[in-house]
Amino acid sequence: MFGGVPELSRSDVAGNRSEPDLEVAPDRFGPFLLASRLAVITGYDGNVFNTPAARSDGVLLLTPEMALSLDDPRRTLALSVSGRLRRFANQESENSEEFRLAGRSGLPITNNLSFALSADLARRIEPRSSSGGALDAREPASYDRISAAPILTFDLGRLQLQAGAGYQRVTFNPLAAGDGGRLSQAFRDMRSHGAKVRLAYDLSGFLSVVASIAGEEHASIRPAQGRERDFRESSVALGLEGEVTPLFHVELALGYQDRNYGNAFYRDFAGASFSVQAEWYCTPLLTTKLVASRAFRNSGNPEVPAILEDTLAISAYYDPTRRLRISGAMEMRWDRYRDVASEARRSRIELQVQYRLDRHVSVSGQLYRTQQDVSGARLVNPYTSLGAGVGIVWTP
Repeated sequence: MFGGVPELSRSDVAGNRSEPDLEVAPDRFGPFLLASRLAVITGYDGNVFNTPAARSDGVLLLTPEMALSLDDPRRTLALSVSGRLRRFANQESENSEEFRLAGRSGLPITNNLSFALSADLARRIEPRSSSGGALDAREPASYDRISAAPILTFDLGRLQLQAGAGYQRVTFNPLAAGDGGRLSQAFRDMRSHGAKVRLAYDLSGFLSVVASIAGEEHASIRPAQGRERDFRESSVALGLEGEVTPLFHVELALGYQDRNYGNAFYRDFAGASFSVQAEWYCTPLLTTKLVASRAFRNSGNPEVPAILEDTLAISAYYDPTRRLRISGAMEMRWDRYRDVASEARRSRIELQVQYRLDRHVSVSGQLYRTQQDVSGARLVNPYTSLGAGVGIVWTP
């Protein structure tokens, strides 16, 4: 997140190091703690519509955040709300609003049994030319998501067993078409539920062996005639999680995934699955991180039920001083629209600098370049985009 804190497993390393005299303590309201944050960003987008013929524009972003949590070591109760308001100087069709409301709770039932529940309600904007949707739409696609996941955790000493379930419903809003009409996106609406069992065995107090098995069932809510996207999916995975050495953290899962569609029109999938997150704390001033994963995404093309996406990202975080943070990232995504033999390869390079003026205010600057190449059927645009932004983050 622009001007924010990266997702690292430790809070005492470069990129994520806590600096108490440069951070604001949450406000207390009885047993609850309230934290808030507002980022105001202005910048330049060199390719607003992500098309071969780039059209640039200025953009203003407002991203407020607020989190309320219970200050109780025995129980967890937290609620957060965040938003993202985007306004363009000339291309008003790209103006958008996003929000997310998330909650989580947890409490012990016995000495070795605990229960947790997380829930999420959000509206999100889909980046243009990323899902195979209508290329001539007059606005980016948006969708609403609601999800919930209860988990039971059995702590049996060195062995931990988790049994969880999940529910999610995603609905897409109609699109303004290039001819002035409306394009229904109801064929993308999906409802899913599933269950997962996870075992973790502690090898040394720092490193654990992890195994999991999961099953899900997905159903189209309002499918197009003959294009129902219902499917069942099962997966197994084995991996490691924890500190390999004091300077190297890893979360690794390798497995097998099987996806079967009820509609014979669509191709099933059976193959490898993987998820890797590795952090190397090179020096007290430098942290590097690698992320690799395979996942399916909802497709905006009626002929393709899902996009198989492989991701590889490498990031570096450098803190030359307590106030100054510099980060760089390179990300590559490989999207395969398997049912129509189309592929898109997208790369992004980003540089960000943040300087904390005091505990309440920090300023940031960002440069990025994104490029997408397409082979096969042209479901998305090839494009190149350059952009930059400067912003201020205020923590009251």
